[in-house]
Amino acid sequence: MMHSQPVTRLSTRRHERQVHNSVTRATGGATLLLIASLVLSSCQIDKILSSGKLNDGNDPVDPPGGSVEPVPTRLAFDVQPINTQVGSAITPAMQVSAKDAAGSVVTGFTGDITIAITTNPSSGTLSGTTTRPAVAGVATFSGVSINNAGNGYRVTATSGSLTAATSSTFNITSAPPPPPNSLSIVSGNSQTATVGTALPNPYVVIVRNSSGTGVAGVTVSWSVVSGGGSIAATSVTNSSGQASATHTLGSTVGAQRVTATVAGATGSPVTFEATGTAAPVQSNTLSLVSGNSQSATVGTALANPYVVQLKNPAGQGVSGATVTWTVVSGGGSIAATSVTNSSGQASATHTLGSTVGNQRVTASVTGATGSPVTFDATGTAVPAPVATRIALVSGNSQTDTIGGTVDQPYIVRVTDAANNPVSGVVVNWSITAGTGGSLSAATSTTDATGRASVTHTLGTSLGNHTVTASVSGLQGSPVTFTSTATAGNPSRLVYTQQPTTAERNKDIKPPIKVTVQDRLGNVRTGTTTAISMSIVPLTGTPLAVLSGDTSNAPSAGTATFNNLRINLVGSGYRLRASSAGMSVDSNPFNITN
Repeated sequence: MMHSQPVTRLSTRRHERQVHNSVTRATGGATLLLIASLVLSSCQIDKILSSGKLNDGNDPVDPPGGSVEPVPTRLAFDVQPINTQVGSAITPAMQVSAKDAAGSVVTGFTGDITIAITTNPSSGTLSGTTTRPAVAGVATFSGVSINNAGNGYRVTATSGSLTAATSSTFNITSAPPPPPNSLSIVSGNSQTATVGTALPNPYVVIVRNSSGTGVAGVTVSWSVVSGGGSIAATSVTNSSGQASATHTLGSTVGAQRVTATVAGATGSPVTFEATGTAAPVQSNTLSLVSGNSQSATVGTALANPYVVQLKNPAGQGVSGATVTWTVVSGGGSIAATSVTNSSGQASATHTLGSTVGNQRVTASVTGATGSPVTFDATGTAVPAPVATRIALVSGNSQTDTIGGTVDQPYIVRVTDAANNPVSGVVVNWSITAGTGGSLSAATSTTDATGRASVTHTLGTSLGNHTVTASVSGLQGSPVTFTSTATAGNPSRLVYTQQPTTAERNKDIKPPIKVTVQDRLGNVRTGTTTAISMSIVPLTGTPLAVLSGDTSNAPSAGTATFNNLRINLVGSGYRLRASSAGMSVDSNPFNITN
């Protein structure tokens, strides 16, 4: 009879003795197997059957220690590969272990484990010893490297029928170029060309390292030192260590110099010198290439530039020549000059003047045959704009005191579908929130910039005051402006708790309170200027003295006098509160014994 699952462990030697005793009492082979099966539900029946004999009670069924050697089922990366420079050993070394189904390393496993690239973004080759025997269940791959830089490599480990393991992704980075050691000229020095033209050959330098080998990837900086002209700001050395740049000469006849620089390199900077010769323009020919006979709305730029070309007697374009542009009729504007390019062409764009009809521009080169060249364009009338939109320009979210006029006017702008301003549009203004207030006008008309404005005087209520600007049928209408009215400037003092009859030299109770208000009776909560208290002359008893805290700063707009007292008995006393040019007298009160 076959057991349904392999048994890997007997609990103790006691189980073995129980099996032995049960088996020796059995009389038949089938009966023996049945009894063993019942007793040894967690024992190694397979071992008993495969041995061909029953245990005699002296030898254990399991190996010493009461357990079977664990069986490896899969591989796992214990040390993953990390980002490494191309050609360098991956450090720390990758480690792959053989593990059983429970995830424990099988230390008795000594088989070979092989690693190979399985995700290979740059066709790299894995070098070094890629097959290693496991030691105590772990294979260590020291000294392996990859020869091509790339991002996203993966390595897979295999060993016979064990489930393979794939590493996490890692990158192989390029090796940095060796540092430059020297800079020297290769070719291109001492050339001659017409001013304003490019030299026939580039300037070439070479960067070498200390071994005399050309260094690739080094940035060379180029600078025009004298004579003008232009050259590329930088270039980078190629695989031979060479870098080049072409010098277009300036307008100076004679020597023109350029330097090439590499930071830290011996011999840097090196200097190239070229000679500029005068250009013989008298025999050149100027002709019209394109851009003539265009039409556009007056005041706008033509769709295409005017283009001319200057050629030498051999029919070749002359570069670096200055072309002068002049508006002859119709107004408008155009660049005063432009310079011919390597093909001998120069261009400029004409913005038409306000004249409807013909407008003319000329292009000229001194001494050139065919100069000046004439361009004609036609200016068409500006179509009347159609207002389509109204939008807020400025003046929103202002703050002023109640009854005050905000500093900035409210401004809106009316435009057509192309966002051009539309003049002559009547804008309606209305106050839609806030008590009172007024506008400088109920309507205003847009000006040449499409703008209309109004000035707002705030009403008497604190908080938001809203004004709208509207034009029927326009997108964005109505436009809303909101300004905030705050309490006005301090204008008066008010007793909010009058003095009452008190005994002499005793505190007047309840404490006297004086509040600062604006002209509309709103409390000025932000006021902190002290309020002083004194006896009104000719009230009460002569020579009476007011003592205690006779000067207090308001808190939230109100000053409280807690311990005022008068030293003499009398009737008809009045107190005067004063602050910043304001004063108020209290109601009369008496002081008793």
